Amino acid sequence: MLTFTDAPVSILNPDKAADTAFDELCRTGGTLLDCARVVKQSHQAIRVRPSPEQDEGGPVRYQVRATGGRGFTVLDAVTAGAIVAVCERINDANKAKLLALPLVKAVAIVWKCVK
Repeated sequence: MLTFTDAPVSILNPDKAADTAFDELCRTGGTLLDCARVVKQSHQAIRVRPSPEQDEGGPVRYQVRATGGRGFTVLDAVTAGAIVAVCERINDANKAKLLALPLVKAVAIVWKCVK
């Protein structure tokens, strides 16, 4: 009999590519679009917060966790899907501006674009 603790990761989450992408994102961090793509692919919410090391004038980088913690915001699958959809349809200049905004402002703009 297979118990929960004996089950390989592929049985718990059959999308192995999503697991490796999430693990990589947890180690290195990423932009809002990177985080949204991983959430959309894995269909699981993640927790994000701005990374203390930021590039000047570049997109905001985020630290990622699977479980909660102080200062982390939940990025769910519906919001992530909206972020990916909007970023795929806007031009590169506007995409750079959107990704340079803080999370709450970027999500507010994304939802205005979706309506």
